[in-house]
Amino acid sequence: MLITGLILAIFLVIFTLINNERVTISLLFASVEIPLALVIILMIFIGVVLGIMVSLPAAYRKNREIRHLKGLLEACEKKKSGSDSIFTSENFIQSPVK
Repeated sequence: MLITGLILAIFLVIFTLINNERVTISLLFASVEIPLALVIILMIFIGVVLGIMVSLPAAYRKNREIRHLKGLLEACEKKKSGSDSIFTSENFIQSPVK
């Protein structure tokens, strides 16, 4: 992990030294002049954040389905061992994922 961090840091320093030209970014009411490397790094960061935000609902649905299926599996195991009926109102619930 430490070696990966060092390699990434070295890459970032080299990238910044190569792309040190200043570029003008026009916003709604102002213009900002910043290094090209900073623009690229900020856009990558924004892309990663947006990608995570888009994938969170799907991950939440999958986790909810996994919890539901684990509950059904436990109910089936109880039924198999003969200790309880699988078709109780608590265990016989339709899957929350469509």
